[in-house]
Amino acid sequence: MPHLQACAKAKQSAREANGKIESESEVPWTVESTCIAFGDNENDVRMLVKAARGCLMGNSTEELKKTLKNDVVVVGTNSEDGVAHEIKKAFKL
Repeated sequence: MPHLQACAKAKQSAREANGKIESESEVPWTVESTCIAFGDNENDVRMLVKAARGCLMGNSTEELKKTLKNDVVVVGTNSEDGVAHEIKKAFKL
């Protein structure tokens, strides 16, 4: 069953937050094998690169798109419902 997780505390990267969830979860999964990650900012880079499928939002900066061009896919913007479209595609909905 798919899970959606979003959390962070002050000065914590998304990757650090996901690592804590991964280590404390009762569900047998790893970020590298089963997660789709979405992000649009520099604090998301480590999470996006480590995820099985890292999706950089189309509204992220051109500099970030260039930096991550070999590691992630660029999806639609927030206003284009990029996350929803990618989830539909990934789960064949």
